[in-house]
Amino acid sequence: MATYFNPVFIVSFILFCFVSTGSYASPPVDEFIATRSCDLYQSKRKQTNPDNLHTQIDRRYPIIEARGNAATKNRWLRVQTSAKRSPARWVSGDCGRENGGAVTPVSNRAACDIAGQFDSNVLAISWQSAFCELYGRGKPECQTLTAERFDAKHFTLHGLWPNRRSCGRNYGSCGKIKVSPRNFCDYPALQLGGAVRKALERVMPSAKAGTCLQRHEWWKHGTCSGMTQSGYYKRSLNLLGEINQSSFVQSFIAAHVGQRVSRQQFQQAFEGSFGGGSYQRLVLRCKSGMLTELQVALPQQIDNGLGLRELLSQPHIASDGLGNCGNYFLIDSV
Repeated sequence: MATYFNPVFIVSFILFCFVSTGSYASPPVDEFIATRSCDLYQSKRKQTNPDNLHTQIDRRYPIIEARGNAATKNRWLRVQTSAKRSPARWVSGDCGRENGGAVTPVSNRAACDIAGQFDSNVLAISWQSAFCELYGRGKPECQTLTAERFDAKHFTLHGLWPNRRSCGRNYGSCGKIKVSPRNFCDYPALQLGGAVRKALERVMPSAKAGTCLQRHEWWKHGTCSGMTQSGYYKRSLNLLGEINQSSFVQSFIAAHVGQRVSRQQFQQAFEGSFGGGSYQRLVLRCKSGMLTELQVALPQQIDNGLGLRELLSQPHIASDGLGNCGNYFLIDSV
């Protein structure tokens, strides 16, 4: 017996399926937007990172799963990357922001990129020997590093970051450049006085080597400070200078380059220079057991003539805690 299909029914069914599937679109995929360069781990527990992959600033990564609570600063996200080996990688949640698929309202975005709206500051200073060992492959400032150079025995300037608590780590880019270019040297050049430029090149190896970190730091962070380009870097240089000229660096760090130190030793030396309780304003960043960076929490007002010791003694300074270094860590040598 022949089967008869009503053509009107068939057309109606096709149209129903088409309209239905179009009406119920899949929800947008959650994404992670990197705001700094961080390790992309194959295993967050073992901290293995095949091919030494890092997040790229302003790049968006689809989120596969999330673990932990952002409020406790123990948030981990598994994201999809373009890596050929193990493309699903873990990244710490404090390396960027999560976007639930919806576009951030303009009013919220604007509040986080308007100059002068910050409520605290962070001075980020690096230990160049460790940076070069971990991340410096092919960087000219690392290829020329010697034990006699200034940055082999002193901290270098990463940046001075105005922060706004309600924006988390996303306060920045308050000037005309809103999206970080792939290459720092694609930012517009800075107009710095000769003395400032010379002093900056001494403590920021990238500036002297021509890899342009100073441009990124200004356009990403300095534009929010309310200072001029030269004023921003003068204040950064003065704050860093107080640390490098202190007994903490001149005695303690100098005597322990190439050695492992304890947090207790580190705390005693820092507080010996900057006062009791000042260690609580520090975030210590380590990688592979080596100290890579100090992040110094500072109040909103830092251009009031006060020295670093006085600034660190002020109450209500926001801090992210004491960082990720263990009880012992290496102060790396060249």
